[in-house]
Amino acid sequence: MNNLMHHQELAAIRQIVQEIGGKTQRKCYTMLHHAVQLSLKAYPQRLQMKVLKLEIIRQAGESVIPDAASRALARAADDIWNSGCRDKLEALYGHPLSEKPTPLSIIYAISDHIVAKGTDQ
Repeated sequence: MNNLMHHQELAAIRQIVQEIGGKTQRKCYTMLHHAVQLSLKAYPQRLQMKVLKLEIIRQAGESVIPDAASRALARAADDIWNSGCRDKLEALYGHPLSEKPTPLSIIYAISDHIVAKGTDQ
């Protein structure tokens, strides 16, 4: 991936997270950004959550303990559901949501949106 595409991808992730997120300055959103980036790298393959977590930990080095990635992604999903913009979240999914989406579901909804938007251009 060239530098311009990487920059556009990061900007798209940041924009979507800002739109759906609650308190996006929280550290848990950094893990969400990493997970979406990893998901986009593997696209269209769907990585399992354990693979995403291991790769996040590997990239972060020793500064992240194994359960920290899981907890951070769960906190981001909770914050999006409880404090974020429900209308924007439902627009991302394309339908009303009756229950909180899982962290993995949010990661792939963001990834799918970025890929679809990229192919529309």
